[in-house]
Amino acid sequence: MEENKNINESNSAKRLKMLGGDVSEDIHLESDKEVKGDFWGNVWYRNKWAIIFGAIGLCILIVLCFSLCGKKGTDVNIMYVGPEYLVHKAENMADSIASVADDYNEDGIVNVSFPTLVYQSPEQQETLKKENPEKLISAKDNNDALGQFEAQVMSGKICIYLIDPYLYELRVKPACIKASEILGYEPEAELKYDDGALYFKKTEFAKYFDSLESIPDDTLICVIKTVGTDGELFENSCDTYKGIINFKSN
Repeated sequence: MEENKNINESNSAKRLKMLGGDVSEDIHLESDKEVKGDFWGNVWYRNKWAIIFGAIGLCILIVLCFSLCGKKGTDVNIMYVGPEYLVHKAENMADSIASVADDYNEDGIVNVSFPTLVYQSPEQQETLKKENPEKLISAKDNNDALGQFEAQVMSGKICIYLIDPYLYELRVKPACIKASEILGYEPEAELKYDDGALYFKKTEFAKYFDSLESIPDDTLICVIKTVGTDGELFENSCDTYKGIINFKSN
């Protein structure tokens, strides 16, 4: 009988008995001890790594939210695509355009995005080879620029374009909204390239701001709407377009 009793004893009881302890004392597992202890202490013990990583994630999320909230929203986008390098002047040009735009997103700031893309027509490249070879871009870069421009147009994220006539005829003419449809009247004949495009440098707006002087004289301004264009973006772009065309210096 004693033998069976010894067999049924737990290992913990046997060790305690060998050490001279009281076998009648309760032998608890570590998990029993944590359950019977302080509640919050047990929560920390069982979940400390989840709590640590959760706290780190929460901190990152808070920082990200503040960062996003602090960024200036863009009210309108206008893109230049043509033979001139204008990226170093884009900020000043954007500031000039902001003078006729509005705070469409109501964040207290009129912020205009003015990305630029260099594309040279075959005729322009031939001229540059003879007269200004340092400005000539490679055939690969030219093809890449064309691809980027086409992708941008299809995305519908930009409606107003300042564009070289060659590229206008080559890619976007059918997608342009008639100037008279946007303005509500027929523009002056000297401004018109055709129904969908006007000569930007002939506008009083372009003549008034020195920051726009580097834009080539034959550059066209047009408004494009694709299936991907947001309705509100289009309306805001049309409003800015009208501000440019209707601008009076006095």
